[in-house]
Parts: sequence; structure tokens; C-alpha cells
Amino acid sequence: MDAVRDMFISQEKPTAYMDFDGYRVEFPQWWFNIRPSNTEPYLRFICEATSKTLLDEKVHAVRNLLTEKFGAR
Repeated sequence: MDAVRDMFISQEKPTAYMDFDGYRVEFPQWWFNIRPSNTEPYLRFICEATSKTLLDEKVHAVRNLLTEKFGAR
């Protein structure tokens, strides 16, 4: 969770930041929430953006980061 948060915050200044039950970070054109699932052994990543292109870019960045850093699929 920290790696995802740190990656995006280093690229763009957030307009809002909340750190309860994981992280919710908001930017002018998109936001994300990342947290551990309360019922399953999963890390939940939720993201919304003003365009599909921007959304796809952010999801791809998270997948790449997790794969490179942790070997996740």
C-alpha cells in the first residue's frame, strides 16, 4: 500500500489525503483507494478517473509496480 501511495504522490500533488482503513488519495482528475480486504486475503485497489485513458494508465502503473516490486500478478 505504501509503495502505491508513494509512487503517485511523488508524481503529482494530491488535493486530499486520508489514511484510515488504508489510503484514499485524491487528485484533480482522478482518485484511488487502496486497503486490505476485511474478509479476504486481498489488497483492494479502487480507482476512478475523468477518462478511460487516464484510468487505464493508473491501473497499469499499479500493476507494473506490484509486479516489479513484489512479483504480484
